[in-house]
Amino acid sequence: MSGRYSRDKTDVNYLYFVYLAEQIKAEKGLTEAHDLHILDYGCGDGVIVELLRDAGFDAYGVEVCYEGANFDAFRAHELYHEGLLKEIVPDAALPFPDGFFDLIISNMVFEHVEEKPATFSRLRRILKDDGTMQHHFPTREILREGHMAAPFVHWLKPGRLQTFIAETTHRLGGGFFREGKTPQAWAKFQLGWVDRYCFYIRSRDLRKLLASDYTIQNREMDYCLFRARNSRKLTLLLKIKPLHGLYQILFNRLAFTVIRLRKKRL
Repeated sequence: MSGRYSRDKTDVNYLYFVYLAEQIKAEKGLTEAHDLHILDYGCGDGVIVELLRDAGFDAYGVEVCYEGANFDAFRAHELYHEGLLKEIVPDAALPFPDGFFDLIISNMVFEHVEEKPATFSRLRRILKDDGTMQHHFPTREILREGHMAAPFVHWLKPGRLQTFIAETTHRLGGGFFREGKTPQAWAKFQLGWVDRYCFYIRSRDLRKLLASDYTIQNREMDYCLFRARNSRKLTLLLKIKPLHGLYQILFNRLAFTVIRLRKKRL
């Protein structure tokens, strides 16, 4: 499989993080963007870091270059050679001082992190006491596994039912990366990748994991309103507050979770 990210700098998922950085800059009362220190954890090809630095922010990226994806573009990036994109190993301390970052972000990363408690602990060390983290990733409740685009397979253990659903998805014309593969070959490869490199967590278990160290906010509506910013009708629809709970549930099931974390005083 290739890396997780496209190179399209107009992708709304990337642009949202620049918008978020502007939000945090305003909240902190900063006048200069370069005074806001940002880490993109699991930065892929470094596009978000590029966009943030283009906007004037002091942004860095780290990536675990695991064997299940291609990171040639990451290692070839000029920011990598400048030391602003850094390759890390999962169980090592992050190469930044304590309390360095105002904002830590990730985009579709934590479904690939097996040791979530240890990872959040390492991120907490380098986050300022008044800092913010925001992570976008699918939880186990999502209906369609996003890397192979087959429904429910990530809910199941390897076996006949999981394989049947994957092969049926292929036969019906669904699924990613199907070209030149039989249903059987595609299902075997894709399920093997998902089972090896994806570690989905239930929302309630995620909140339980984070609750002692962080205040937790769901920010799906903020993200959706940003996506809808050029559509007056959709914006008005999204602003109907009694429907926000329904919108959030639908977004979590069909897209991903957006959580904003701030440190609790221990």
